[in-house]
Amino acid sequence: MTTDHKAQLPINAFADKTLSWEQIMTPEKLSEDQRAWKTKTARFVEEEVRPVLPQIENQQFEPVYGLMKNLGSMGLLGAFIPAEHGGTAIDKVAYTAVIEEMGGARSFSVSYGAQVGIGSLPIVYYGTEKQKASYLPKIASGDMIGSYGLTEPGAGTDIAAVQTTAEASEDESVYTISGEKQWITNSSFASYFIIFAKIDGKKPTAFIVDRNTEGFTVGKEEDKMGITGSSTCPLYLDNVKVPKEAIVGEIGKGARIALSILNLGRQKIAASCVGASKRALLLAAEHAQERRQFGHPLSEKKMIQKKLAAMAVWTFASESMVYRTAGVLQAGTEAAENAGIPFADILKDFAIECSINKIFASEALSDIVDHGVQVHGGQGYMRKNEIETLYRDSRINRIFEGTNEINRVVVASMLFEMAEKLAAEKVTESYEKKELDKEKSYMEKLRELLAELVQETSGVFETPEEEQELLECVAETAKTVYVMESVWSRVQKDHSPGELMTKMAVVYMNEAVDRILPMLKEAADFLESDSMLQKIKQLAADKAAETDQSIVYRRKIAEAVIEHNGYPLS
Repeated sequence: MTTDHKAQLPINAFADKTLSWEQIMTPEKLSEDQRAWKTKTARFVEEEVRPVLPQIENQQFEPVYGLMKNLGSMGLLGAFIPAEHGGTAIDKVAYTAVIEEMGGARSFSVSYGAQVGIGSLPIVYYGTEKQKASYLPKIASGDMIGSYGLTEPGAGTDIAAVQTTAEASEDESVYTISGEKQWITNSSFASYFIIFAKIDGKKPTAFIVDRNTEGFTVGKEEDKMGITGSSTCPLYLDNVKVPKEAIVGEIGKGARIALSILNLGRQKIAASCVGASKRALLLAAEHAQERRQFGHPLSEKKMIQKKLAAMAVWTFASESMVYRTAGVLQAGTEAAENAGIPFADILKDFAIECSINKIFASEALSDIVDHGVQVHGGQGYMRKNEIETLYRDSRINRIFEGTNEINRVVVASMLFEMAEKLAAEKVTESYEKKELDKEKSYMEKLRELLAELVQETSGVFETPEEEQELLECVAETAKTVYVMESVWSRVQKDHSPGELMTKMAVVYMNEAVDRILPMLKEAADFLESDSMLQKIKQLAADKAAETDQSIVYRRKIAEAVIEHNGYPLS
């Protein structure tokens, strides 16, 4: 990559020295075409997916084939596939909107996500022209369903620990693969699998293995806590022979493929969590209005309103962050194309944002569905109620695509790598919302603390394994700053729900500061950093001196949730 090309590419959010409404993507900025994709997906989920979910969640997977075919005919399976290979190649923002809507489809969203994500992207970004011509048109049409085999009994995200082997024939025209994979999504009905194996015991490589290949066996369905309508099975490869043409990308470059695809997968999970969050809020709002206690609807009870408001605020924060990141990825796509660089080659530059998205949105969803169950009371504990299903289904998102703990290590490790480039201060452009002055100051002080924390921490240990509590604090602070920036920037221009949106931003940003300060103090005490401790105490004192409007604002937010029967910004 030349210096000129680098200059054209978007800047990582933690190196960027500017922050403005103009530079970030928000849901309010969706184009007519992007909204059309979102609407089309929402209609499909409501009219075609939801009626067959009981059957699918009973692991009767016959409807999945028809749903995939219908999605293919609508262009919803070819989001990342170029038109010359039968795809629609919609932009990253439209794709995010599609994934968000599909997030309300419970288990089926997992099957869909694997098809358009990990099951096909290795071929899209790293496949040969012959592989693309053979597979992508059928993937886009729904005639082929894909799967991705990385995880093993002894290896998860750590591809270096993969034990599956691939032995080359003398002329290297055929490879014999042996090993076992576990927890593989879409395995019961997949047509082909992207399998990761080591050549010569040390070169991790990706292969396409067709389902009917001799020696390849799909095991029994796993008995899972949630997402019961998705297929999850082990795979057994007993001397499975594939031609060298089945290799995806380069020999020994499997880690590069796996990590690139995981970055997009993490962003996809976050978008899906936004959709599931909105679904949970809708169910809670409906129940709160329908259920009467002591002669009054639950929705009139202030503690119930507080929960509804919290659900809305967390959803708002997730949504703001996810669409901001989608905009960056789309800008990266366009810049890479203009520079003649494969998009996959620049994905690492945005690994921090993708990991933060996954961590925050999945943990926000966990809190949201927990509140949803509580609003439902005893009924929320019953299997017949959808909120109970969402509660169980949500748990996997903190494990999928690398656990949230691994993602925190990713965030902190990459911040250490770019320590000298961290922007401790940012120029905030197009600044209009003066009612967020104090929240803006909190955000700026946390950004300064993050830069100092990274500098202080990076000199404490030689490897990240030594002081993981400090890594966690770095990641949590970075996450807090990124989400605060996202909500603050989003509300800088007036929109039709602008006043409500501002209240949601105020509530979230104040909660975020309260949550991160104790962790920062703990780290500063451990590091014996007087400078950090002084900044932390000053920030805490500044916040304590301000009037807290959270109760008043939450009541207004809850009123809007009840009035809209769900997420009030939709």
